[in-house]
Parts: sequence; C-alpha cells; structure tokens
Amino acid sequence: MKMKSFNGVARRRGTTIAAAALSVALVGPFVHAVSPMSTLPVAQAQNATADAIGSLNDGNVIEADAIQNGYVDSPTDMTNAKNTLSGNVYFAGKGTITSGYGGNNVPVPAGTNVYMQWMDTDGSVSPVYKAQTQDSINQASGNGGPASYAFDLRNGYKDSNGEKHVYKATSGQYYRVWTELDVHPVSGYPVQQLRGAGGLGAFINSVTAENTGQFPLIGTNMQKVSLWLAETVPAENNPLKASEVIDGGNGKHQGGYTNSNSYSGRVWLEAFEGADNANSITGPAYGNGDAPAEKYRVYLTTLTNEGKQALAKVDSLPYNERSAETKRLIQENSNYLGKTFVGTTDANGFYNIDMGKDFTKESVYMWVEDPQGRPVQGYSSWMTPAFGKANSKNWTPQPIPNRALIGAISNVNFALMPVQNTQLDIVNYDLDKNPAKHGDTAKIKLDGSLATAESKIVWTNKAGEVVDNSGAVQKGVEPEDYEGTPIAQLSDAANASLTVPKDAKDGEIYTATLYVNGQPMARDSFMVSADTAAEIEPGYEDVVADKDPDKDGVQSDKPSFKEEGADGAVSDEPAEKPDGTEFELGPDAPIVGGDEENPVYPTIDPDTGIVTIPTLPGEGEDPISVPVIVTYPDGSKDTAGVKFGEKKETAKTVEPTYGDETVVPGTPATSNPEFKKEDENGQPTDETVEVPEGSKFSIDEDFTAPEGYEVKIDENTGEITVTFPDDSKLKKDTVEGFDVPVTVTYPDDSTDKTDANFKLDTDGDGTPDSKDDDDDNDGISDEEEKDKDSNPKDKGSIPATPLEPGNPTDAATFDPSYEEKLVVPGEETKSTPTFTDKDGKDVEVPEGSKFSIDEDFTAPEGYEVKIDENTGEITVTFPDDSKLKKDTVEGFDVPVTVTYPDDSTDKTDANFKLDTDGDGTPDSKDDDDDNDGISDEEEKDKDSNPKSPNQNLDFEPEYEDGSGEPGEDVTVPAPTIKDKDGNDTDAPEGTKFTPGENAPDGVKVDESTGEVTVPVLEDAEPGDKITVPVDVTYPDGSKDTVDVTVTVDEPDAPARDVSVDAVPDTKVQRGEEVSIPVKSTDGSEVSVTGLPDFLDYNPETKAIEGTVPADADLKSYDVEVKASLDGKEDTDAFKLTVTERMIADPDTDGDGIPDSQDPDIDGDGVNNSDEKAAGTDPKNPDTDGDGINDGDEDTDGDGKPNKDESNPNEDKITDKDGDGIPDIIDKDDEDGPKGDKDGDGIINAEDPDADGDGVSNDDEKEAGLDPLNPDTDGDGTKDGDEDTDGDGKKNKDESEVPEGKVADEDGDGLGDTGVTDKDPEDGTPDIIDGPLKNDTDKDGIEDAVDPDIDGDGVNNSDEKAAGTDPYNPDTDGDGTKDGDEDTDGDGKPNKDESNPNEDKITDKDGDGIPDIIDKDDEDGPKGDKDGDGIINAEDPDADGDGVSNDDEKEAGLDPLNPDTDGDGTNDGDEDTDGDGKKNKDESEVPEGKVTDEDGDGLGDTGITDKNDNGIADIVDKPDTTTPDTKKPDWNDTKTTPGESVEIEKDPNSGDVESGTTVEVTDGSGTAEIDDNGTITVKPNEDAKPDDKIVVEVKDPEGKVIDTVEVTIEEKDKPGSNNGGSSIPSGSSNVDWKRCAPAAAGVGLPLLFLLPIGLASQMNIPGFSPLVKQVAAQIDGINRQLGQQNTALQKQLGIYNGPLAKQASQIDMMLKKVSPEAGRIGGGVALAAAGALALGLLINSCAPGAGSSSSSK
Repeated sequence: MKMKSFNGVARRRGTTIAAAALSVALVGPFVHAVSPMSTLPVAQAQNATADAIGSLNDGNVIEADAIQNGYVDSPTDMTNAKNTLSGNVYFAGKGTITSGYGGNNVPVPAGTNVYMQWMDTDGSVSPVYKAQTQDSINQASGNGGPASYAFDLRNGYKDSNGEKHVYKATSGQYYRVWTELDVHPVSGYPVQQLRGAGGLGAFINSVTAENTGQFPLIGTNMQKVSLWLAETVPAENNPLKASEVIDGGNGKHQGGYTNSNSYSGRVWLEAFEGADNANSITGPAYGNGDAPAEKYRVYLTTLTNEGKQALAKVDSLPYNERSAETKRLIQENSNYLGKTFVGTTDANGFYNIDMGKDFTKESVYMWVEDPQGRPVQGYSSWMTPAFGKANSKNWTPQPIPNRALIGAISNVNFALMPVQNTQLDIVNYDLDKNPAKHGDTAKIKLDGSLATAESKIVWTNKAGEVVDNSGAVQKGVEPEDYEGTPIAQLSDAANASLTVPKDAKDGEIYTATLYVNGQPMARDSFMVSADTAAEIEPGYEDVVADKDPDKDGVQSDKPSFKEEGADGAVSDEPAEKPDGTEFELGPDAPIVGGDEENPVYPTIDPDTGIVTIPTLPGEGEDPISVPVIVTYPDGSKDTAGVKFGEKKETAKTVEPTYGDETVVPGTPATSNPEFKKEDENGQPTDETVEVPEGSKFSIDEDFTAPEGYEVKIDENTGEITVTFPDDSKLKKDTVEGFDVPVTVTYPDDSTDKTDANFKLDTDGDGTPDSKDDDDDNDGISDEEEKDKDSNPKDKGSIPATPLEPGNPTDAATFDPSYEEKLVVPGEETKSTPTFTDKDGKDVEVPEGSKFSIDEDFTAPEGYEVKIDENTGEITVTFPDDSKLKKDTVEGFDVPVTVTYPDDSTDKTDANFKLDTDGDGTPDSKDDDDDNDGISDEEEKDKDSNPKSPNQNLDFEPEYEDGSGEPGEDVTVPAPTIKDKDGNDTDAPEGTKFTPGENAPDGVKVDESTGEVTVPVLEDAEPGDKITVPVDVTYPDGSKDTVDVTVTVDEPDAPARDVSVDAVPDTKVQRGEEVSIPVKSTDGSEVSVTGLPDFLDYNPETKAIEGTVPADADLKSYDVEVKASLDGKEDTDAFKLTVTERMIADPDTDGDGIPDSQDPDIDGDGVNNSDEKAAGTDPKNPDTDGDGINDGDEDTDGDGKPNKDESNPNEDKITDKDGDGIPDIIDKDDEDGPKGDKDGDGIINAEDPDADGDGVSNDDEKEAGLDPLNPDTDGDGTKDGDEDTDGDGKKNKDESEVPEGKVADEDGDGLGDTGVTDKDPEDGTPDIIDGPLKNDTDKDGIEDAVDPDIDGDGVNNSDEKAAGTDPYNPDTDGDGTKDGDEDTDGDGKPNKDESNPNEDKITDKDGDGIPDIIDKDDEDGPKGDKDGDGIINAEDPDADGDGVSNDDEKEAGLDPLNPDTDGDGTNDGDEDTDGDGKKNKDESEVPEGKVTDEDGDGLGDTGITDKNDNGIADIVDKPDTTTPDTKKPDWNDTKTTPGESVEIEKDPNSGDVESGTTVEVTDGSGTAEIDDNGTITVKPNEDAKPDDKIVVEVKDPEGKVIDTVEVTIEEKDKPGSNNGGSSIPSGSSNVDWKRCAPAAAGVGLPLLFLLPIGLASQMNIPGFSPLVKQVAAQIDGINRQLGQQNTALQKQLGIYNGPLAKQASQIDMMLKKVSPEAGRIGGGVALAAAGALALGLLINSCAPGAGSSSSSK
C-alpha cells in the first residue's frame, strides 16, 4: 500500500521517522516520566565540598567504584546490579548524543575520575562518591565498552535523623555526575564538560522525559548515564590564533546573503529546554529559554595554502588525535597559519565576520570567547581544535550552516554551554552538624568563576516552594522563574543570605540554588533545628487576687515568654509568643471543685493560655498549682505552671538557731538546730516548731575548719559534730572559738542561714579556754605559761619557775565578755566589755586594768580593728565598700586579753559579723547581702559579687559600627557609657576593656579606653560583617560583653573609560517640542553648554528637551556635550539652528505632500512602514549620519539597496514572498510561500519541488533535507543527486514530482505532494527505505517479504523485540545462533518462543510482552498464573494467594505474585493494614470465572468493603483520624476554548460538604459544582492556547480546600484530518487493544520506546495525533484510558528488553514514584524504528479502521 501523506505535520529541523527510529535504536529502551519534571529542593551534603563541577577534596569523598570492587564486571551486571549508577564518559564531536558505547563515540582514558552525588525524594543529599572509568567491561545492549564507570551505592547513607537512604533510580531521586578531567590527554588543551545524559543542570531526575539514552530500571538502578566532554583552545598562548588579528565587524547580518565574503551567525547560551534537552539527532536551535550571548567575540583562523596541504592528512587520523597533530604541525611551521578574524556579537547574539579577499569556505577553525576573554565550548561545527568547514553534523546547532551562497556562509551558529567552575557554599550552617535555629541567618559564598550569563540565587524549602530572603513562601512561582538575588559577580552572594523564620518547622530544609541562564548549576542546603522550647521559656504570674470579681471563676493572666540561652539559662529579655502556639492542661491538673463523682478541673483557653478555676484557696489553705503544656508551631513543647493563692515561703515562717557548744579534745561535740516560729514581721518568737520534713542542711562551701578540728553535718537532721581528735596537736595559738555557717534548704526551696558556735575547752572543766585562765588545769596560769614560753594547753609543758601560792588573782575573780556586733561597711562598730563575778553578777572592772588584742591576730582583709587599752572598747570598720568581694570574711572573733592590776590575765572574744546592706541581718544569714534584688546564690552562679550591687547593672557601654575595605585596619572609637537612666556618664575608674571570647585574630582593644582596631582580611567579601566581642570588666569584678560590628565595604572601583556622542548638526522650528538624545557611558555625569534658555538637558531621559518659543531668535548655537566618570572626560559638539516654523503639517522632503499623507516622509525611497521595520527614521533620510541615504543602504545584506525592497508610494510593509518578514530585513526574498525559490515561475506554495533539485517537497522533509535549499549540506552536490538511504539510487530517482502546480493544504508555505512509496510499498518513503531487495538467508524469499530474514528460526519482529539483528543469525558473534540463545533466561531457546513463518510478535499469554523477552509467559490475560485452569483475565484470584485481584491492587500487592515482597510469606497470610487480620480473611474471592471489564488482563472482582465506607477492608486501618482530616480532591485537566469539561472528585479523597462552592480566581471562564462534587468548567470562546483557568474550591465556611487548574489547548482547525490520520481530532475512542497487534503486524520493535513528551517536542510526522489522543485520555476527556492502564502499559512495552521486568512490577513502581502514575498508567508511547509504518499503526488504533490497514 502507499503510505498516507503527512502533510499536516509541521516538522522541526528536518527530523524524520527514519531519523527518529535511528535515534531510538541508538538510545535503547527508556521510560517516559509520568508527570512533568518539577524543580525539587536539593540538599547539598556538607561533608562534600563540590557544589559545582570542579575540584574536590578527596578526604571528603567515598570510594564507590563498583567495577573496581568486583560488584560489576560485565554488561549484564551494569543492566541488573541493584543500587548502581553506570555509564560512559566520552569526548564530544563524533557520533550522536546518545548513551551506550558505539563506534563513533570517543572514550576518555581509563582511570579518569568520575564523581557522583544523589538527592533522595525527601531532599536529603548524599556524600560525594568516586569511581574511575574502566576499559575492562565488554559492550553489549548499549552497556559497557571503553570508558565505562559504575557506582556501588548499596550501602546508602544515614541523615542527621538516622534515616537510611539507598539509591534505587526512582522518580524524585536526583543524581549528578561529573569528572575532574580538565586537560586533554593527547593535545594538552583545556577540557570542558558539556553536558550529561538527561540534561545540563546540577541534578537530574532519575525518571525524566528529557532523555538522551539514559535508562532507569526503576527501583533497581540507573544505566547509560553518559557524559560528554570537549576540548577547546586556551585563553593564553593559543596556538591557533594568528599573530595578525583583524576586526571583522559587529553583529548585524542575520541570514544568508551573497558576495559579502563573510561568515555570520548567532551565538547563544543554550538552556536545554523542551526538545533540545532530549534531542540526540541534531544540535540545538535557538529558542526556549536560550539567552543571546551579547559582546562575545567569535574568532576565525585561516590556513595558508601550504598549511591546507600539510593539514589535509589530519582528517584521516583518529578523531582523538586530530587536535594534537594540528597543534604540533602549526607550532613547528608558523607559515601554515594564515590570519585570524574576529567579530563581536550584538544584543541579539548575532555576529558577522567580513574577510574580504581572504574569504574561504574550507580549512578554517572558529571558536568563541566570553567578554572576559575565556574560550567557551559548546555545540558547533568545531568540537575539537582542528581545521575544517562549517558542517551539518550531529553537534552542529540548527539551522545548519548555509554554504550554498556564492560569497558567504550564514547560520554558522554556536550554542554555548553556560558552565563554569562555580561553587556555592552555605558557610555557617549545614544539614548535619550545624543546623540553624529560628532567627539565624544563613550566609552564602560563591567561589570559582562565574559564567557570563544571567545568574541568580533562589532559595527553596523542603517542599520545593520558593522562599524569599526572610523565608516567606512565594506562592505560584517556579524557582527558575523567580527573580531571586541577581548575581553579577561572586561577591553578590553576600546579598542572598536567608534568615530562618520563626515558624520554620523542625527538620525544614532550605536550599540555595545558583541558576545560570535558567539552569540549576550549583546548590547547597542546610537544615533547621527548630526547637522553640529551647529558645524561649513560658511563665505565669502567681494569682493572689481575683482581678475581675464580676466574672465567673478566677482567671490567670496570659503567660509571658522570656528568651532562653543555649545553656538553658532564662534571661530577663522578653520574647514573643510564636503564632500558632497552643496550650493545654498538664496530665496532673488538680481537682478544684465538685465531689468525687463530679470533680471539677481547671479550664484553659488553648489559644491564649488563660487558666480559670472556680475560687481562690482560703486563708491558710495551700495554693493551687495548675500545670500547663505549651506546644509550639514546630512541635516542640514546654511546661509551665500557674499558682493560685499565696503561701509564705518556709524561710519566712521559721528561724533556725544553734546553741553554743564546747569542744573537749578527743571527745565529739554535737549541736542540733532548733526552730522558732516567726511573727508577722519576720521576728522569731519563743514558740518552738518542728523542722519541716524534707529540709536539708549544709555547711557553706567556703567554710574551712580551723587547724586540728574536724567538722561534719548530717544533711537530714542538721546535727553538727566537731572534734579535736589529737590533743597532742593543741598549740598555744590553737583557735579557741569559731562559727560554723549553716544553710537550711526547705522543701519549698526557700533557704535560711545560721551559725553554730563552738569553743575549745582543753581541760574539760566546763569553762571555754577563751574564759579559762588555766586552760590545761596544770595550776599554772595561761599568762605565766605564755610569758615563760610554755604551752598553756599542755599539762606536760610547764614553766621552769613554779608559781608561788598566794591569794586568788583578779583573773580568778572576774569574767569578761563582749556582745556580738554587726559591721556595716563605711560605719564604725563599737563593742565594750562587761564583767561578772564568779557568781554571774555584774561588777566593775578593777581600776588600772589594761586591754589588748592578741598579737597574733590579724584583721581580715578590708577590715580595720583597734582597741582602747584602758576601756577595752573595740572599734571595727570596713572603710572602703568597693573592696567588698564575694569571698570577704562575713564573721570573726577578736581575741582580747585583759591584764588586771595584779598582773593576772583573762581572755575573751569579741564577735563581729558583716552586714553589707545594713538591714540588720548578718550576711551569714542574709540571702541577698547587697540588697540588689539578686540572690547571693544566683550571683555566685553567675560569677558576680553578692556583696556589691553589680556595676554592670549600673552602666551600659555602647559602640558605634565601623566599616572598611579589604586590607584596611578599621579603628572603632571608645564606647559611650550610659547609666541606668540612659544618661551619659564615665566608666568607673579601673574599668578594663579586653577582647572577648572568639574575637577574630589580630583584633586590638585598648585596655583603658576601649578603642578597638579591627583588621579586614584581603579576601573579605563586600557586605561581610566582622563581629568583635569586647569584655568590659568593672572594678567590682562584674562584666559586660559588647559586640563591635565592622562591615566590609566595596573597594573603590578603578576608573572607567568614558565616552559621549551627540547628534549631528540639527535644526529646530519655532513652536516645536524638542527631544535630542545624548548617548554616554553608563554612570557618567553629563553636562551641556551653549544651549538657548528654552532648552535643558534632562538626565533622566538622557535628552535635550524643551519647547522652542514662537518668537525665538532665528540663530544658531554651538552646543558642547561633556561626560565625566571617575576623573575622565569626553566631549562632543554640534550646531543647533532655530528656523521659522513651516506649516502645521510640515513637508519634510519638500515633495509637496504633507507628512501626514506622505508614504515616504523623508523622500529616501523607503516607505515609512518599511523604515520602522528596518529601524531607520522615517523623518531622516540619513538616519545614521554616514552620508549615505537610507534608501541606498542594504539593511539585510542581501545585495539589494533598501529602496529596491520597498514601495515608496504605499505606506505598508513590503513582503513579496509572503513569509511575514519585511523584504527590507529579509535576507532571502524568495523563501516565503509567495516566493519562487527555483525561479520556475511557480510560487513555492504551489510548487511541488520548490528548490528545483528533483526531489518533491514532502520527500525532502521525510529525508531531513531542506525543501528550500537544493544543496542542504552545502557539499556542492544537489540533494537530488545524493543517496540518503544508501540503496544505490539517487534521491531524485526515488521521488515522484507532480507536474504543474499543487495545493498547500497544510499551510507550511510549500506545495503538498505526499511521499513516494513504491519500492517496496511498505509504508516507508522510498527515499529513506534502504536496500530491501536482498535475500540474506538465501532461502529464495526476498528480505522485504521474508518473515525470518536471517534464517535463525526467530521471526524479524521477535528479533527486534529481543534486541537481536534480523539480518544476522548470530548477532553477538559468540558462535551460537540467535535462535538457540535464551534472551529472557526462562530456559526456552528463542526459536521455541517465535514463529519463523509469520512475521509478528509471538505473545501466547497476551500480556503485550513478546514471549522471547518475557520471563513469565503466564502473567498475561491469556496466561494461567496459578495453574488452576482459569486464564488470568477470567480468574478472580490470578495468583491463587487467597486475595482477590482488585483487593490486591488496592493494597499495593501484585495480583500476579503470591508473595509480592518475597519474604516467604504468602500475600494472603500477610496483614497489610495492621489490624490483626490476615489479608485473605479480609478479601472475598468469587467462585468460578469472572469477566475483565477494565481490560487490565485480570478478572474483575470489586473490592471487599464490608463496612461500606468506600475503603477496601484489606487497607482499612482502625479510624485514628478525625472526620475532617481527609479533604476532597480534584485533579487538574485540559480543554479547548468554549468546550466545557467535567472534573469528578477523586473517589479516594474526602466527602464534599453541602454548601461547598467554586470560584474562578484567574482566567477567562466559568465554574460550577453539583451535589456529587463534580466541577464543570467552561472557558470563554476567546480563551487562547496555554491560558489557564484557576478554580478555587471552598468549604461552607469559605476556606479554600483545593485549587484546580484547567489548561486551554488549541482547537483543531475545521476540516483538518490530523495530518492524514483517520483518527478524528479530539476523539477519545481509541481501540487500545488493537494498537499492540497492529504494531506487531508491521514489525514494530517494542524494544525501542519513545516518551510522549519527547515525541511531541520532536514533531515526528504522523505522531502528533496519537500524542494528542493520549494527552486527551490522560487529562480526563474520556476515562477509557484510565480503565485500560495496565493493558496499555503492557501494550506499550515499558521493558528493558533482555531484562523483561514484569509489567505489573513496573506499574507498581511508577505508582510509588508519582501520584500521577495511577492516572496516567503506562504513560509511554511507541515510535518507529527501522522500517516503521506509523500511519498504519495509527489507523489500526482508530475507531472503525478497516482491513485496508493490514501489512505485509
């Protein structure tokens, strides 16, 4: 039959079915992504330093070479090995951009380091892994071959939360692969990485439509991830740049033109969007997302004749050696190099290089350098530094160079890769060891070099949403479209910092991405450790009164919050309650009323935290404490409590005391505390009370027992035991009395202090030594013993002269004592002795008695002690209270000796206790010595002085901020000091200033003044802030720490050149409004002198403006314009002449026609409209002032003056060839539909052979030739004389060109002819059909009709499915015929699974998988998986595990595998929903046979749902959610203008409440919702394709519960037949069950798959209708596809041929990968490979297709 014409399909860059088939054959099988790729957050591993393609620190890299460790040692391993990522690394320029080793790909050397990093679906990023390229793996099925690499990723990694991540090549797992090869191993030239399979970006989705051959075996591994590198010339000492460099001009020409002796084209930064990213056939074309490369320099070097002759042999060398040999020859023979020309690109990326007489089409080398002079590689005709010609090979950008022009070559384009070694690093936070907290600011640093392209940094959160620099989510914008922070230089990264918002959740991840030309080139991330509970502390005020008696109950205040430090210390600084904080009662909330049967509990407002109880406790009743739990938005919790009622602290109700005790050496002395009740004023009464149970006693830690004594205390009873165990250690200066300071801590944590006094009694006579005149009772007075240097405390130590007996001494008669006194600093304290006789009666001291302080007594530090020797009065002072320290002695005894008139002596002690604040309570018992409101305990804990009201509370130092440039020392003046009231004051004398903890190196602080000097490092980035902590230490020891901040300034920019350009001499008329533009260097200051008064220069518009008065003087003015910048100046001048106003409607050209009616106002021969199109001034005959009239210029460079391409008598665009391009800027005036390209008198739109090369237009399009260029490849041979398919016949001999005129039905501007399909009539155009007349197996049957061409027992269709060669009986050359091989490893030879007498796919079980690659021949609808005699399509339990098919599908189990997870337990014995019931007990399996209504190859049963809640019992978990947790949900969809579309609610989502409404919030259309929840959206008729209608669904309360988008598609044109296909436009009634047999019938190889997204971008002829049909199905126009999901997957062959993974397993994986998969199902489509009859396939899939669709 003759294949139907594909006239209706617009084709891009000559892509053909054959070319697509060739591409697919090279690519191998791949999977189409089931949903559009979305940008997800990427978290950069912090232990890896590679944030972009660049060098790595190997100390942070994990060795994971799967080939080196033996895990992968064959192509089969690369295909099957779990948790691997593998591929090859090539040099670009040879072959196509497809993965898998082939003869044309040039491998890099073995041992090249390859690095890999991957991101899991939750945004966590792996460490960096390392492998090396190896040549040891054989090549098979597109895997292995030279330069193979493989990563062993089985071990995975754990994140900071302890979760393990393992790479399995599922959707949402992104990978990134790169090398560090930067020098070519042969030539020594620099090497740049161009791209990888899947795209250019930093991370690639494992499952993506943007596919150049990489293949994910979903759930297992990633294969064929190839990388392409390219060498380029160096920036310095470039051997291919001639010594003479000639400026060839700037960008202007934009197309082909003749006799100009030039090269021209366009340079752009390739974005790899749309089809370009997955195009493996040609180079990319300028389009989606691409940015013109402005101010780039394009270089072209020629060779001399000697050079051409000598270098001709280079082309015969291996590709990898050509650049090195070229380099060697030129370096050794300088005469070989001709001239180098250079052209600069304009704002649109266009360049032109005029070469004059040196023009040549052969033997040139071209390269591009960016504005910084760095060579940039990309797609071009020169992928290696060697001489050649502009070509049309696979790496050449589109459109291909036009070499057919006589004296020029146009379309010499360069698609550059915007890849530079740029590293992005978040310097202060990461994912693991340094997470950020609320309010922290993450700072970014960029290192390396920046591409000369639009760059920006964009932040995203864990959900992939864009956030601004404050962390606020920016709704409705994709990251690549967000403005972000512009990056013009590396230092701009300082402006891209992000401050963590207060509502950030714990575990939130923020990712910073550097986008270059819209592509993500570098990323880093950090995690938030959001523990609000660790940052703030809640608290309540005690409720001691009912503040609002009119209200029921007693309410607390709202809780307040204070900041909490990292050490847990709560400051006095208030903190805000985070929005969304919730409050609840603690679990031990008390009963506050009611009775046992009906207790009443406190209540709490969950939003405010206010607690309410019925009444306050009565007097004497214990307070009521109510515990409160505070839950913050990040999930962290705090506890607080509110106390109702007041109860005095125990310390304010009792007073502890100890009695005085004597210590007899060798005998323990004990003292127990006694407690007295205190009155209302806090004074002790005589009433003794019991010590509160649970009280604790301790001796103050700074107490030390005097020498010889041992002191201990019982912490529970307070009993103190003092011993002097060794009386031999008694000395004459042994301490005779001391106080033991005791702290009592009560159960309520209040404390009291007291002293226990102990006095020594050496002889145990009951009189303490301090009052005993004979301590040791040896009959010799202590005085005498001391006088005679004897020890008065040792009986064995007696004086040499015995004491004579006599009358009793005064000392034996009188007993002196002193009263205890308090010492207040700064005041005198006096104590006078009293005397009693032996009976205890008061007596007067004997006259003449003397008093002295023992000579070995020393007053404690800070005290002054003196005694009146006549009266005994002791005066104690602490004169300088500034010397009070935290360890100042708080109490001491003054030992006094009384010498009576009879020379006898007495001893006594005077006790003094310090009272720092003078409140009457000695410090030893005062819990706030200095009365500053801060307890002594707290002050000691904070290393503050409890005896001095802290000076750091009285003074507040403040520093000004400083700034300076890198390399400078910045001096920050001394701080100002404020007092507590905020008034200026001076720091106390003796205050010192020192650098604080973690102060930067090199910082200096003046100790006396506080002046700070901060060095700014040379490499500091502008905007960086240097923080210097300064410690201020006051004389009392208290401290303040103040931060000094220095900001790094931008260094002064070097002076720039400046220029200014004014207009030529000009005239203005009286009454005219004037605007004269002035051009000057950006940023320069412009001044204009010599202007008349009525004109001024406007710097905002950069123009001289004003209105000429009607009576202005008719004179000329000499005007000078000056521009100044950075000290440089430039001037220009012109003459301004005022003329008389002509008429209201002037006649500029004086032709007698007013300008308002003149089609050519300035009379230059070009009409006004054409002048506007050309960018010239319709009112100025010489717009550019070069002396040449605009009409005589040649704007488009086509050799015709402008006036010859314009009609000056008609003011409209001149477009003779009707291509929509004005002739004045159209370089080819004959390529439009009205043009006559071949000059045969027939316009192109009616000409069957528009370029006259003997090949019809449609045949040329099929062959990838240009119907408007008779020599498409520019090789001098006409397309008609070429032989595209290599069958020995010229193209013109395989193409029928109708005579005369034809119609242009498809509107592409070319006459339609249909394709020629005669020899044979097989559905493939003859021009690309190849030689099919052979008889390969010599069986007498020509290959064209032989079902088994090579005679190996396997028919051609099955061979193609198996990936073997139908023309070779032993494809792999191993000596075993293909028919005797076992491709699918099922134990059956291939020939037993194929019918060699019938060329169609053998599929006995009807699962759509050819038996030859089907490991399981029983899993299809006609198979019998469980062997029960019922085929699967009629079996209610296909795998016989006791669970029905539909229940298994609901549970995510495989209905064709009785043990889905392979754990040895039958699925029926598992418990999927964890409800304690086996699956088989929750599934009802019908008896006998059932039908397969949904066409998925399995008998339909319906789900088992006994409780009738719409959820299968097998997955119906116990209800743990509240009714409102599951919301209804609707899917997005598409429709056409004016076409209503119904959107049903997802049946698995929640119910629709009555009162639910819908509202169109964006777009043109209406929406309504019915009672069943079905939404009907109708677009307006004027809606345009790609418009979106956004519908918000709101619940009865007006809350948005879902948002639905309806995308507008283009309506089919009336009468269109969809490109010749019989499928009606928009039809949804595709007979999907017929598609696979039809495909098999034409020999369609199921091995070669093509994603729908890719196919639609490539515009494969005839494929668009099928794509449109599938798209319509996908988007819900008809639910037929949804019912055929499983069947469609099998029919469309989502398999890796030899692997033959079961369709159901892949379907399940896809469902896990994306929620869209359940809707889209198989989501892939078939494309042609080899001899493809695609039109037949489409017709076979269409409704009503007849028998005429049969094939041979």
